[in-house]
Amino acid sequence: MRLRSRAAAAAVAFSTVLIASPALTAAPANAVGPCGSGYNRVGVYAIPASGPRLATLEVYWNATERKNCALTYNSYNPGVSTYTRVSISRYLADWTGYNRGFFSYYAGPAYVYAPSGCINVRGGITGPNGYVERVLQQVHCG
Repeated sequence: MRLRSRAAAAAVAFSTVLIASPALTAAPANAVGPCGSGYNRVGVYAIPASGPRLATLEVYWNATERKNCALTYNSYNPGVSTYTRVSISRYLADWTGYNRGFFSYYAGPAYVYAPSGCINVRGGITGPNGYVERVLQQVHCG
């Protein structure tokens, strides 16, 4: 009986720590994301599409501004300067928004005004076997 009481007390104490922990609280509704205020994430894609993830391509949309935003996050070697790129455009248009170079954590944000229609996005990174990228065409149509 004493063992059950101790176990119950430990469970209550642990749950109190979890509930009170600031790391587990939700972000406020007006939090600003990586693209700025009003952007909502609409897509997350592994780079490359199969095999070990070296980077992550994220796409965001702002309905008020009618813009898309994209970033490529370094999953392979975060904190180490690595050639990383992100590009974004309207479908059937030149790559109008891009950011590329040697970054420690991410490339971007890159923006495109896309009030209707679809977009193209591209993210890439240099990994252990050279440069790899993921290109998505005619996505996030609206």
